[in-house]
Amino acid sequence: MAGLPFLDDNTSGRTSVSRPTATVKFGASAPSSGFGGLVDAVTSVLAGTPGDPWRDHLQSLRVRRVLAPEVDVLELFVAAVSTAPAVALADEGTLALTDSDGKEVAVFKGHIDGIHERAQGTRLVTVTNGGRELAQARLNRSFEQQDAGQILQALVAELGLTCSLPSGAPMLPRLVVDDALSLYTHIARLAALSGFVVCIGADGSVKVKDPTASAQPTARIAFGVDLLDFSLGSRGIHTAAVQVTGEGAAGDQGSDAWYWLRKDPTANQSQAGSGTPQRSYSNAALRSADDVATVARVKLQRAAEAATRGWLLVAGVPQVEPGDNVLLSGMPQSSSNGTYRVEEIQHDYAAQLGFRSRLRVVNVSAAGAAGGLTGLLGGLL
Repeated sequence: MAGLPFLDDNTSGRTSVSRPTATVKFGASAPSSGFGGLVDAVTSVLAGTPGDPWRDHLQSLRVRRVLAPEVDVLELFVAAVSTAPAVALADEGTLALTDSDGKEVAVFKGHIDGIHERAQGTRLVTVTNGGRELAQARLNRSFEQQDAGQILQALVAELGLTCSLPSGAPMLPRLVVDDALSLYTHIARLAALSGFVVCIGADGSVKVKDPTASAQPTARIAFGVDLLDFSLGSRGIHTAAVQVTGEGAAGDQGSDAWYWLRKDPTANQSQAGSGTPQRSYSNAALRSADDVATVARVKLQRAAEAATRGWLLVAGVPQVEPGDNVLLSGMPQSSSNGTYRVEEIQHDYAAQLGFRSRLRVVNVSAAGAAGGLTGLLGGLL
């Protein structure tokens, strides 16, 4: 019998084009890859075993992963028939997608939080991870003489989650966490004191990342090769300088002075950048000049990045997470080349379109050029 090209074992040694696959594991159903249709039917017949429910009934999926305090979500669109995968609310499971090299990459781990019947015989199964739990949780607690990393880990542990934190978190003599904000918002703010960002990893843990422009890119995207569509642009500078004022004297007078108030805030005040407009911020948790200077620098950097942003549509890149850097090259306008940080990534996987990823990005190399905001004058065209 003549061989089918999409089932060829490639014994001739030629490089084959990998067919995107999705491995879904939820409910009592066995793991599976791909979509239903001719390929799945032929595979089941040749293997001598019936196809499993996910393989035969998954029509498409969409997964959105984003930086804290926004929440990730996975949407699975399934044929609503009697042989469809058996799932229930709170079922735990995982999703993995294949990259361009045919390697399976874990993308999402969470619990089913919604099952919705839709028109035309389709069922929508929604899945969320620890980000939703942290966004719903509220807590009233005070902390004394702990650094921001220790406090962050304590908040994450409230829900049985785990996290790792880069070194260099500021020491906070006193901090009150109140229920006016969600735990996820408190966590994002604590990480921001060091210039870090937070997301939920593919394994379900809380990831704290240092989003420096010098970080090694997770993916390299070339115009005319990987890039399917894009929109990149610049806008006027809305912050030329940032002034941050801390509070108290604990940083230089010892922990017993945590309640002291300075008559002159200059010693615990820092400015980054110059010119106008200038933004001023106060943060009572910051009790040392070094920590105040770090926050001022980070706020100026984030403001610079906000002026150069856009989105990229590429062939599927399951290895990329929020907070990762990607390197863009070969663009028609050379000013668009450089390092971009991913603030949000959305994977779409459908039988008609295959596997695509849409990245919402900011240009960190432009923001960091020429000492910060001056590098924005060239901008993205």
